[in-house]
Amino acid sequence: MPYDEFRLQITPGIDGQLALQILETPIAASAGPKGQPEAVFAAADLAAIRDKANFGNGGNLGEMQRIGEAVYKSVTNPAVQAALDAALQISSDNNRTLRIVFSTLSLDGPQQGVRLSEIPFETIYTPGSGFYASAMRTPVSRTLVAKPDRKTVPLSPPLRILVVAASPQGWPPADVAKETATVREALKELDANRLVSIDQCTPPTRGELNKRLLSGGYHVLHFAGHGGVGQIGGDPTPRAFLCLQAEDGGLDPLDAFTFDSMLKNCPSVNLVVITGCSTAALPPQIAGAPYATTAFNGIAQRLVSPGSLSNVSAVVAMQFDLESAAAVSFSGRFYGALLNPGTTIDEAVTEARSQIAATTSIGSPGWANPVLYWRCNDGRPFEVRTYQDETLSPDDEKKIMALKIQVEAYLSSLQDLRMQPAAVQAVASDFRQSIVAKIDGFLAQISDVMGNAIRLKGGRPDANDEIGFGLSARLSAAARMDKVRAKISFEEEAFDFTSAAKGDNVSKAPLSNAAAGVLEILIENVSAGAIWPAGEYEIARFRMKVKDRTQSARVLTVFELDIEADPVRFYSSLDGYAFLT
Repeated sequence: MPYDEFRLQITPGIDGQLALQILETPIAASAGPKGQPEAVFAAADLAAIRDKANFGNGGNLGEMQRIGEAVYKSVTNPAVQAALDAALQISSDNNRTLRIVFSTLSLDGPQQGVRLSEIPFETIYTPGSGFYASAMRTPVSRTLVAKPDRKTVPLSPPLRILVVAASPQGWPPADVAKETATVREALKELDANRLVSIDQCTPPTRGELNKRLLSGGYHVLHFAGHGGVGQIGGDPTPRAFLCLQAEDGGLDPLDAFTFDSMLKNCPSVNLVVITGCSTAALPPQIAGAPYATTAFNGIAQRLVSPGSLSNVSAVVAMQFDLESAAAVSFSGRFYGALLNPGTTIDEAVTEARSQIAATTSIGSPGWANPVLYWRCNDGRPFEVRTYQDETLSPDDEKKIMALKIQVEAYLSSLQDLRMQPAAVQAVASDFRQSIVAKIDGFLAQISDVMGNAIRLKGGRPDANDEIGFGLSARLSAAARMDKVRAKISFEEEAFDFTSAAKGDNVSKAPLSNAAAGVLEILIENVSAGAIWPAGEYEIARFRMKVKDRTQSARVLTVFELDIEADPVRFYSSLDGYAFLT
């Protein structure tokens, strides 16, 4: 659904008071600084919503409404309230969603009372609008940046999800088996069609998780289990942590900073979902420490903070204890919505909140538990491209998916080989070359099945640490090609664009521009007015300088095509691989 955005920045000043500023609104005149909130959120209210005894089995609607109004007053004032009401009205009149985003930036000042990230924004309530965060027309989310600063990553299927389900001995049992089964059930049709691929980290230990992340290729990491806040080992500094299992089945706490460092080694992970208790909570305040040094130390906050080491652009986590049944309900609805074309991540979270409320009670706090932090453009951490060509039969689509499975398997073999001792790698050169040849062969077969396609061909670094890529047009029938414009995404931390040149089958070099991890190539008068017979034609070349070899292979994705040809046909695209071993 089309949306407007109401983005409210809240910062603690040097005097400890919060300051409000409207950054985005459909009514531009309403933007700007708005002073201080109407009230301070009380620690007693935070304790009340965290106390399960206050809500019982059937909930306590009056208490939820009271706390929600207290939150509303603690993050707004009459000027903000008037601006929000006006934004709601204009969005409703235009049949648009109003996305409400709380931007909780940090300064070096202390903060009085409940810390900013501990305020349960998701419970905001007014008698006139109800609970905002449970309604699809007003999705509520958070961010730690003033505006989105990470691009939507285009992906070719399958979307790879790594599930880590841990229930260590000595902690309350978590229904991780049922939650894992629910994730699989929600995605079984997409899994059967190879649009998603679900792997489980077994055993759920730190070593196995690190091994999986080093193997690369995952796009989503889902943790099911417990989280906590406290001291780890002999370190006196309290930290937020996930409860992994040790080799003996006991607790192995994985703190936020270590988790962030591990995710750095798997830059393809754009989304982390954590259904552990209190995984969006902050550690206790450290006496004398500036606010900025502690504001981002919760697990969710760390992964999407400006100082994060990873490429994660969105995190869903829990701000207080989550019942196992609610976790199962959340996961099933969230993933079912996430992969619907056009659905943003805040809409998917809102659908999941609504599902929890429907299966429990709007008077119970479970539906307000999930917290979404994001920093990706348009609220989309990734966009999964599917094959839309009407000329592809179901059998062709199955062939393509089967071949892509083979590609993924051999890419995993390359990464496994990379992790072997240097002596093993030294004698495995021929084996490595045979794997690369097999991958290239599978990609060629995919291109054959696709019919009309724009294919990106990669390779290995030369003596100057540069890789040459070729962009080719494959025609299943004769055609005149007038123009090809392609946008290609690449990982900025891994490559620098160096140059572009004409392909073997064209007479002119392309126009090219690279910025923010996107290379745009334009080839005009491609076939010079001639009718090209069916076949494959190289239309451009470009080179990339390798900066990072931590992965055995990296993918460059053709995510947007603009083609003028006669006759007009649908053109698929095939990504290119850089083999860095």
